[in-house]
Amino acid sequence: SANLTNAYLPSANLTNAYLAITNLTNAFLTSANLTNAYLPSANLTNAYLTSANLTRANLNGTSLTSANLTSANLTGAYLAGADLTGVVWNNTTCPNGLNSNNTGGTCVGQGGGL
Repeated sequence: SANLTNAYLPSANLTNAYLAITNLTNAFLTSANLTNAYLPSANLTNAYLTSANLTRANLNGTSLTSANLTSANLTGAYLAGADLTGVVWNNTTCPNGLNSNNTGGTCVGQGGGL
């Protein structure tokens, strides 16, 4: 439950990171590797996650309100109960492996508990 508000972590290797209940509001995580990261109930409001790798990340109950997921990879990610209000889905790989550009411009309903 760390406070990483406004953190600047481009290209950070956060593979297998345990970030439950962490505040990452306005965090800059472009190209970060969050493979298998554990982020349930984290706050990623307004986070910049362009080109981030969130493969198999646990985002259960996470707030992704207004997060930018352009070109992010969510393959196998778990997003049940996540707040996806205002998320930017552009060329995003959805949990089921489909591209958001081919699924109505969203990953909602594309696996991962959504």
